[in-house]
Amino acid sequence: MICVHGLTGHPRETWTKDDEVFFWPAHVAGDIPQTRGLTYGYDADPASFVGRVNQSRLGEHAQDLWSAVAGIRKKSETEDRPII
Repeated sequence: MICVHGLTGHPRETWTKDDEVFFWPAHVAGDIPQTRGLTYGYDADPASFVGRVNQSRLGEHAQDLWSAVAGIRKKSETEDRPII
């Protein structure tokens, strides 16, 4: 399972309940045999008061995500597992 946050989101905080104990991807992955939960973080701020705003397009973010996932799957020898 791969969880991707939205604009201005955070790869961990987006999926964590207020008490910071319940991390949704880990909880769900623990309930489904042979799964693991991954989160993907990227610079998703549409505006910035300090510094430059990320100029990557959606397709570039998608390519970065797929490259990261492919690398993890190859390294962990889990390329045969489905992605949800």
